[in-house]
Amino acid sequence: MKVVLIGGSSPSTPALIEYLAAHHNLPDIEIILLGRSKIRLELVSNAARILAGNAPITITTATTTDPRWRDTFLGADVIVLQARIGGYEARLRDETFPLRYGVCGDQDLGPGGISNAWRSWPEIRQFFVEAGLRSPHARFFVLSSPVGILVRLGLLAAPRLRVMGMCELPRTTLHEICDGLKIPDSEVVSLGYIGLHHMGWLYRLNSATRDLIHEYETIRKDSNTFPSAHLIREYSAIPTRYVRLHFHRSEVIAEQKQAPGARSLYLAHYREKTFATFANGCGDAIKAVLRERPAPWYSEALGPLILAGPGCAIAQPVFLSGLAGPGVSDFPENEILELAHSASDTIDRLTVPRPIPEKVVNWIRPFLSAERIATEAIWRLDPETLRLALATHPWTSSLDNSARAALANDIMVTSAVI
Repeated sequence: MKVVLIGGSSPSTPALIEYLAAHHNLPDIEIILLGRSKIRLELVSNAARILAGNAPITITTATTTDPRWRDTFLGADVIVLQARIGGYEARLRDETFPLRYGVCGDQDLGPGGISNAWRSWPEIRQFFVEAGLRSPHARFFVLSSPVGILVRLGLLAAPRLRVMGMCELPRTTLHEICDGLKIPDSEVVSLGYIGLHHMGWLYRLNSATRDLIHEYETIRKDSNTFPSAHLIREYSAIPTRYVRLHFHRSEVIAEQKQAPGARSLYLAHYREKTFATFANGCGDAIKAVLRERPAPWYSEALGPLILAGPGCAIAQPVFLSGLAGPGVSDFPENEILELAHSASDTIDRLTVPRPIPEKVVNWIRPFLSAERIATEAIWRLDPETLRLALATHPWTSSLDNSARAALANDIMVTSAVI
């Protein structure tokens, strides 16, 4: 198996290798770390080799400054996009400038996510195009933010490529629910989930004859944290935690203003700490620094997807953003939705249980509409369409025309400067 990691110099990358190396019956895996910085690639690859131990994993590197990087895609089975264009400095801007307009700041959602895509797409587009030319049968997984918009753009750039976004959040939400109900995940026999990246709803969870949605609502009645029992009852579904940015916008904005960009600043500091640790080459120290910032997107999403196949598959659901297809009648077949999949012998979409609660469907639709229009704006680099996307998005539709125009200008100017 051949895997190419675009953005392979990410400080979290060795955690993926550690996850893979822990599994028995592992097939021979060739992993190529592709990135811009030769120095960082060497630090990350050395740490990854230490954690791989005796597992049948071969790790090499390639830099995007070498024109031959395109050949790394030849024969690839899996290509993963985890590059961060502009680094944590750009993330800091994406998470803070929307606050001036009374809007939540996030690298994946709302104006911050659109800004991220506007800046990143000119750099990222080449990876989709080259993968489509050199390895059209590979699975191309998107981890980079904003996942939904980048999946849409990737399918426009390489229509035949099997492009899908991934998210660990529905899986970790399922863990939290089962922990709260004191049952193992394995007892969930029927699961219904739908959403867009980071913002989705578990609307069916059954264990034998038990309705776990109703049971979870019951145990949330005395809780002051998100989600409330009232919200679960109103939507007949349990939301992922990022839905809080919508229903508790004022509270979230106040928190973000108290410590603007705190997450980005922490990650920038953590990045330097990890590289210094990798340079020392001590396996125990590398494991310890990786545990400081867990990477569930590897253990709950990418890792099981790489292992999907006879003899080594992980029997757990994974959650992927891709074309809705004919199985979700509430949405067009060409819509991009986040849905539950199995990662056993093959990667297959689980049946979408009917009915999907009407309130959930109606809640999702305007976010998807804004994402579609934002994708068109970025594809065409069209300021007018960008303003239309902001007029459609539930978080910015209430702004007056002048504020939306200023916000759109901030998105374009900020991206250009970074």
